[in-house]
Amino acid sequence: MNNDQNIDQLRPHEEEEKPVYIPRPKWQLVLAWVLIAIMVIAVINVCYWQIVS
Repeated sequence: MNNDQNIDQLRPHEEEEKPVYIPRPKWQLVLAWVLIAIMVIAVINVCYWQIVS
């Protein structure tokens, strides 16, 4: 019985509440994808001009 009590003391308490998940605003997600697209286009453009010139 003592072992069960020790194990219960080592476990984190399940009563602790996790912070509420707040999703990012939609404008931040859109801006992130736009910036990723700009970076991809820039890399492709640099590769293209390296090949052409």
